[in-house]
Amino acid sequence: MNEDIRIKSIGELKRGAKEKLKGNWGIAILLTFLATLITNAFSFSGEISNLIDIISRGLDSLNTSIEQISEGTLAVTILVRLGMIINLLIGGSISYGISKFFLNLIRKEKLKVETLFSGFKYFGKNFLIQLIVGIFSFLWSLVIWIPAIILIIIIIISQASTLDIFYDPNISFSLIAGLLAIIIIAAILCSTISYLLIARYAMTYYIFVDNPDFAVMECISASKEIMEGNKVRLLLLQISFIGWHILSIITLFIGYLWIIPYINSSIAEFYNNLKEISEPKAENIIEDKIEITLEKNQDEQ
Repeated sequence: MNEDIRIKSIGELKRGAKEKLKGNWGIAILLTFLATLITNAFSFSGEISNLIDIISRGLDSLNTSIEQISEGTLAVTILVRLGMIINLLIGGSISYGISKFFLNLIRKEKLKVETLFSGFKYFGKNFLIQLIVGIFSFLWSLVIWIPAIILIIIIIISQASTLDIFYDPNISFSLIAGLLAIIIIAAILCSTISYLLIARYAMTYYIFVDNPDFAVMECISASKEIMEGNKVRLLLLQISFIGWHILSIITLFIGYLWIIPYINSSIAEFYNNLKEISEPKAENIIEDKIEITLEKNQDEQ
């Protein structure tokens, strides 16, 4: 292994990402905008349509019939559901395109907006990756959240049954404050544990970009392998952007046009660093597979 190759710190990853973005912010923001527009077009249309409808009614909203309100709500619901279906179908291919674009950026290769649509060449595999990873992630979340919710409900019931919260306002306030604190702490813990469990799949699309011949489960397995011992580092990398998220929210989410390319570049840098470190091991695995295949072919002959 090259002695210069080592695990980079969070700061080094982010500095590397910013360095690669210099002179490329325009195309990175454009690609991010297009990806967001494509995957959320119907949801945005529904919300905007609903907002325009509310504004157009103005003061006459008091005279609006229940039937009119129901019709508007139904239209928005249909658009949102349609958006979810389309996102399920093309989301994987778009994620592949985003991963490939930012890997090209990190590796100082030629950047093209059309890269966003490169995943449609492998539409079937990308659809399955998104579906399988989504199912695995959902199941892991259930494993964490269901016991936590049950425990919180038991605590609430036990506390409510032992204290007369309806006749003593002081007890009522202190009890509610305590329960809220428990819920917040539990939510943070569950979210953290869930993320660490789901993070094993975070590099799946990057691996598929580098290995288009891999089967779907091979990409997922390779992601689990490369993320072994690195899930906390990825979590810390994500946490380091909290300040930027707050700033983006303050700017009515406009700031996300800059923060999302920054995050995606940093994660691509993270993957590239892991790949450089694990490459010798991966090469040995590939060589072993080739040798096994050759031996099987010789035996068949």
